[in-house]
Amino acid sequence: MRALAILTAVIGEACGNQFYISPLGNDSNNGSSPESAWKTLSRVNKQRLEPGDTVHLDGGHEFEGNLVFDSSDSGHPSNPLTVTSYGQGRATIRVAQGDGVFAENRSGIHLKNLTIRGPGRTDTDGGHGIHFVASSVNGEKYAGILFDNLDVSGFSKNGIFIKSNHASDPGFSDLSLSHCEIHDNGLNGVETAGVFRRGSTPNFAHKNVTVRDCSFHHNTGTPGLPSHSGSGIVLAFVDGALIEYCEAHHNGGLNNAPGGGPVGIWGWEVNNLVIQFCESHHNESQGGDGGGFDIDGGATNCVMQYNYAHDNAGAGFGIFQFHDAHPFRNNVVRYNISQNDGQRRGGGIGFWANASNGGINDTRIYNNTVYVGATQNGAGIDDTLDYEGQTHMRNVQVFNNILVTAPGKKAINIPIPGDAWTFRGNCYYTYGGPIQIAWGTDTFSSLDAWRTSTGHERDSGLELDPRLIQPGVGPTIGDPRKLPTLTAYKLKSGSPVIGKGLDLKTLFGIDVGARDYYGGPIPAGNGFSIGAHESP
Repeated sequence: MRALAILTAVIGEACGNQFYISPLGNDSNNGSSPESAWKTLSRVNKQRLEPGDTVHLDGGHEFEGNLVFDSSDSGHPSNPLTVTSYGQGRATIRVAQGDGVFAENRSGIHLKNLTIRGPGRTDTDGGHGIHFVASSVNGEKYAGILFDNLDVSGFSKNGIFIKSNHASDPGFSDLSLSHCEIHDNGLNGVETAGVFRRGSTPNFAHKNVTVRDCSFHHNTGTPGLPSHSGSGIVLAFVDGALIEYCEAHHNGGLNNAPGGGPVGIWGWEVNNLVIQFCESHHNESQGGDGGGFDIDGGATNCVMQYNYAHDNAGAGFGIFQFHDAHPFRNNVVRYNISQNDGQRRGGGIGFWANASNGGINDTRIYNNTVYVGATQNGAGIDDTLDYEGQTHMRNVQVFNNILVTAPGKKAINIPIPGDAWTFRGNCYYTYGGPIQIAWGTDTFSSLDAWRTSTGHERDSGLELDPRLIQPGVGPTIGDPRKLPTLTAYKLKSGSPVIGKGLDLKTLFGIDVGARDYYGGPIPAGNGFSIGAHESP
């Protein structure tokens, strides 16, 4: 009987209290059922909420005001405090000013099945859609935050903002964002932030962040700011993160900050960030960048793989190190497809590095397929000089990539070449003309000429048509779960690059993973292929 009593108590605690809010309710009710519902968010804010409690908003209806979780409210990672909808559809939190949902130093909060609407992205009365702050002075991590099936829009700042606000690096751990649409906000779609400290030792406030099955679009940026705005999602000060099956598009169009700009999906000051199975396209910027994907300043041990970038103003895949950033090293870009990226700047795979902490170190670029279209300004592999006209690269390895271009477009643009770069096993081809490789002050129109002059691709590399199915006309997929339906960059049967790639594991000890962009096994036959598709 004692064991049964203990079990009953635990189950009761896990269930918690149920509170209901309806436009037909009354704040003098007890709120414990739909029939005795409260009416306003103000009444919710007055309630002391505890682990296991659930606040149910009547679906299909709007509730004006803000939700604030203060020091009297508490959840627990294993027994969260939840706010969700009930009945038909999602309830809407309609915000006239300030943050839609605010929490400081709270764990175990779940927001699910809600629409959160601000007063408009240009209305400065609006704050962030969701704003979670960690401000403790002892570096505490607040665990178990979940945002699921949310629609957040119309805020002049970020759709979702996760902030560490103290030099001891308090933050959030085991934070999950899934099935959310974050759109039409001013500053950014989603941003994590912390307190930046100069030096050679990185600092991470947040840990284990997962973003899955989300869409970030039309987050325009805010003109007139001194720093970049208008990213779909940007993670910073995070140790361990995964972004997968997400789409970012039409972000950044109003950013006009000097220097660096927004990107669809990216991270800086991050360790062990994986971005995979995502599509990022038609992102813009009036200033710098405006790219699809980016591993940026202070990033270590990060991977961008199995993604599709296209039609971005900036680089499809950026590798950047900014001024004062912490060390940048051991990052990988593999099995991605870039089409018509670098419309204004940056190329298919773009590089830019300041000298901070040694610039860009130990970067591997392999088995990507890049198409440079007639409207692009950048090259397939494109290094842009820093503000002092210099480049800062160390040990950049470029293996087994397909670089195909429209006539007159560059496969490679390296303005200051040196022994930092290694090109081996790549396929180069220009439709209707000779290839162009810009190497320092020289431009080579054949692989043989470049090979003879520089020694790159001396024992490997091909200049021939890889026989892609329909390069240059890949559509917008619009559903990252369907990225393998992008047939334009599959290899035709009998392609001359099948089985002609380098065995990177044997030659360099590189673990290339188990699959290609399309989900096929690698290697598919007796040897590895060149590009993002292993075999038809």
